Amino acid sequence: TTPEAISSFCDSIAHSLQGEDQEQSAAHAFEISEICEAVPEIGIHAGVRTGLLHVMRHGTDDGKFWACYAVYSMGCANTASKFVLGLTASMYEALQALIEKGQKRVRLAACMALAMLSEVFSGSSAAESFAMTEQMLEILVGAMTV
Repeated sequence: TTPEAISSFCDSIAHSLQGEDQEQSAAHAFEISEICEAVPEIGIHAGVRTGLLHVMRHGTDDGKFWACYAVYSMGCANTASKFVLGLTASMYEALQALIEKGQKRVRLAACMALAMLSEVFSGSSAAESFAMTEQMLEILVGAMTV
């Protein structure tokens, strides 16, 4: 597979994630979670990250679940993707909102994604500061006890 073909494929998925058809967006988020090991570059693609954030904020519960799971899968499949995702500040905001207010399985998938992303900063003062904020601790404990 050529870099041009991969880029075209990522562009296509990115476009569909931000489309009006929420069922199709959910299906593509699922597809990302399934193919990220075969196409590790997918997590580095800015449009895919933007599209997943769109689904996390505006999608159906299924779409939100699969978007979180796709973030988790991309980070687990590829170290470069993990770092790019971990340096996307709006990713943390979207995950926090889902952990706080999402359906139970969405909250669990968001917790998985957040735990994977926390490895980016493990051992750093930024990670400790983020993890120790009272609001984040309350949100995580709330998600785990419901």
